[in-house]
Amino acid sequence: MEPEGMAPMGLRGRYRGSRRGGGSRRSGRGRGKAQPFQQWIIQKPGGRAGAGGPERIPATAINGPTNRDLFPVQISGYPTSTKWPTLLAALQGSCPVQFECKKYFFSPKFAAILVPTLPEQRALLNLSGAVNVQGINVEIVPFTSKGSISKSLRDIVQRRFSAADSMLSLAQLLKELPSLNMNSPFANEKFIDQLFHAIGTTCRNVKAIDFAECGITSLRYFGKLVRHAPVVQSLSFRDNLIPRIEEIDQIKSLKSVTDIVFAGNPFLRELTVDQYKSTLINRFPKLRYLDGAEIPPPFVVPGIGPGQALSDPPLPAIKNLGECEEACRDVALRFVPRFLELFDGNRAGLAPLYTPASVLSLTVDPRLVHERDTDPGQVGKFLQLNRNLTVCTDIAVRVQRLLHGQDIVFALANLPPSRHESVDLMTVDVIRTTLPTITVITIQIHGNFTDDTQKVRGFSHSVALGPATENGEAARAGWQVEVLNEQLHIFAARISPQA
Repeated sequence: MEPEGMAPMGLRGRYRGSRRGGGSRRSGRGRGKAQPFQQWIIQKPGGRAGAGGPERIPATAINGPTNRDLFPVQISGYPTSTKWPTLLAALQGSCPVQFECKKYFFSPKFAAILVPTLPEQRALLNLSGAVNVQGINVEIVPFTSKGSISKSLRDIVQRRFSAADSMLSLAQLLKELPSLNMNSPFANEKFIDQLFHAIGTTCRNVKAIDFAECGITSLRYFGKLVRHAPVVQSLSFRDNLIPRIEEIDQIKSLKSVTDIVFAGNPFLRELTVDQYKSTLINRFPKLRYLDGAEIPPPFVVPGIGPGQALSDPPLPAIKNLGECEEACRDVALRFVPRFLELFDGNRAGLAPLYTPASVLSLTVDPRLVHERDTDPGQVGKFLQLNRNLTVCTDIAVRVQRLLHGQDIVFALANLPPSRHESVDLMTVDVIRTTLPTITVITIQIHGNFTDDTQKVRGFSHSVALGPATENGEAARAGWQVEVLNEQLHIFAARISPQA
């Protein structure tokens, strides 16, 4: 019977001795001390050492092409005198999940175990710091080469994708990849490419993806998702670390999105609700749900249902307005109620009307300036945009306050809430201007509105409209016009509003 800890007689002496020490591999003699056979041919769990045990591989092969279907973990921190059977026995005794060691690497400095499934890998990773080997707790981390990350991501995507709901939940994804050895993985292009490739090859027709609580700090590379998930309609970035709303521009190519969530991100603290809504609506023309709340259709007129907005437009094309004054009147009296309704209730819904070439100038009656001392919160918001030439004499300031494009939407959203009086009590006029290449109508609106402090103020609003650009934001939202320029004047109401 062989002594415990020794190899069978027929194999004794076949150890990895030191050739530099003058030893012979066959005899085991020389200055190099013979090592037990079990140090490099380990026992299969529950069995004897031999050819049936795991395969020992060199360190360079751990993430090699022949091992792409295996999940490696690295063990380090154990005493250099530790033997492989001792380390393996400590892992087996501590792991609550029975794992199968397919292949392994062992050296005095570190070891590696390759297991066949991701749950087995996760079970071993959870043991880091909790496995005691000769009085020292060892560290266990995954190998993070490109091949192993890709394999892990494919497994995660396959496991988390629900075909019945066409939904992929990647919430708290980094908890399954605890040692990526990179800062902000979602800001790393290679990591994004691997993740999106896994999505494209596993569930290309996914319609909903949840990226909640992933520590996302940038959306720089998320525009690539359109190539791997072209029909995705719902995206959640809830409770991430996105610092600026400008990051949303990185994903505006995802035109099919109808439902999006950004609740819990830092940039929301810098915006009003209307600014937030208007930006998202402008970037995603088909958006219907924002942070779980339904967004009203962008253009609805009494008597015309939402489904008719494009096929049966409420406004006649301006190209035909030169034929009669009545057509201009019809456009004005249909545009004004809807415009003011959105201005009072959902200014974000006005966003499609403004193009990068649109211009807005706002002026305030000097007699309202005295209210700044008693009511700075309300009047101050108007005065911040005041371009009155008799008061604002600094040219640089006037240029800065002349608003363009989506800056107009932000500015309008930041003004105090309002409730306009009935259009029947207002003065409305319209002027048609025919130019060589375009027909423009300018609508003049004069009346009163009440702010959220119940103060009544007067206003004069001039809006110059041109035909909507073909396939532009306004046309896709159902408007047949877009704003060329706009002038809004605020003053103290001279006439009390009628009931």
